[in-house]
Amino acid sequence: MQAYWDTSGLSQLKTLSMGTEGQQVEAAKSAAQQFESILIAEVLKAARSNPFGQDNPLNSSAMESMHSMFDQQVAHALAGRGLGLSQHIEQSILNSLKWVKNNSPELGE
Repeated sequence: MQAYWDTSGLSQLKTLSMGTEGQQVEAAKSAAQQFESILIAEVLKAARSNPFGQDNPLNSSAMESMHSMFDQQVAHALAGRGLGLSQHIEQSILNSLKWVKNNSPELGE
């Protein structure tokens, strides 16, 4: 499993998106999982925010950083298997690619 902070896959994702149809499907799946991961991380971040606990001694900047890293790693682990949102995003991306391919003469076969 990749760590959430590993951005080396972005250049690979860009290369895949310009490749064959099979590579584009793989790129769409990866992009959808990454988007779902970001969305889950934001939901966890919002759930963790507590305006009433500001005086809590456990609310140090170090604890906030630790919680943030933990939430992002959990979100990364859940994406693609947890909510099922990535499958819908992937299908939407693939439908958009088909539409563009069918409606752009320079991209058509």
